[in-house]
Amino acid sequence: MSGVHPKPKKKSALADHIEKEKKSQELNVTQSQITHIMESIATEIDQLDHALKADQDGKKQYDDQLNALYRKREENQAILDENKSFADNFDVRIGPFEARYNALTGSVGGLYDSAKEKHAAGLKLLEEFFDYHPAYLRHSDNFTAVPFRPK
Repeated sequence: MSGVHPKPKKKSALADHIEKEKKSQELNVTQSQITHIMESIATEIDQLDHALKADQDGKKQYDDQLNALYRKREENQAILDENKSFADNFDVRIGPFEARYNALTGSVGGLYDSAKEKHAAGLKLLEEFFDYHPAYLRHSDNFTAVPFRPK
């Protein structure tokens, strides 16, 4: 018997049917598990798709906001450059006008001082020749001026 293999026993029809049923149930369980796994994966894919779309929308909003900030920065930089240029050229542009203004206010001050002196001299003339008194008006006077003292 060294090289001869025993002949496999023939199964009965009932045992054969039970074995087929068992394999069929195992296949059904395996199919059910595979279906469940596929449905779970499909659900996860849908959730990831929604999350991805939300992330893309958020990124677009972020990019829009960032672009608006970049535009605002460029506008502010242009205003800053313009103001810096104005400040750098202020003395050159405004300096002559400021010097002229100071000269004019100085000469106006001198004219006003001269006018005050002449006004005071005029009041003295009125007091000497017309009996004018600046503090009060006398009923006998026909002089009707209001006293004024420039400061």
